[in-house]
Amino acid sequence: MIAAGRFLAANWGNVASILGLIVSLATLLVARKAKESADAAKAEARRRSRAEDFQEAHTRSEQLGLFIRDAKWDIVFLRSQEIVSACSLVLRRWSDELTEASKTQIVLAREQAGSIARVAMRAHRIPPTEHQVLNVSAAQRRLNELLSAELGESLRVVERSE
Repeated sequence: MIAAGRFLAANWGNVASILGLIVSLATLLVARKAKESADAAKAEARRRSRAEDFQEAHTRSEQLGLFIRDAKWDIVFLRSQEIVSACSLVLRRWSDELTEASKTQIVLAREQAGSIARVAMRAHRIPPTEHQVLNVSAAQRRLNELLSAELGESLRVVERSE
């Protein structure tokens, strides 16, 4: 015990340095784990946000079908423009996370929504023919299918990460 006391008295600076090094390493490990946790939380939030973007576009697509059925062309035009914008936003915001197949699906969905908007824009001046309404309805169904597939994929990614 006395020998340990003499050793500490003679080498207290070295002992303090070693203890400081141990504390620094422990702090570094804790900080590294905290950063990993923060990065994981950020990635999860991004995945959820992407799924929410698709959910919103999908909901608008479903509403679009009801407005087409009721011939509410002003609302059809607005909703289809919102879907075009949502698809463009997803393509720009999430391009790094999307597969080429997903990008193609979203571009197709945007084109379907755009074709619906073109018919709806003219509808207040020239009522669409029955054939045009059938084409618009088919485009809305295809749009809904495309967005459903992308929504399902986004939710699968979120669920897989949990």
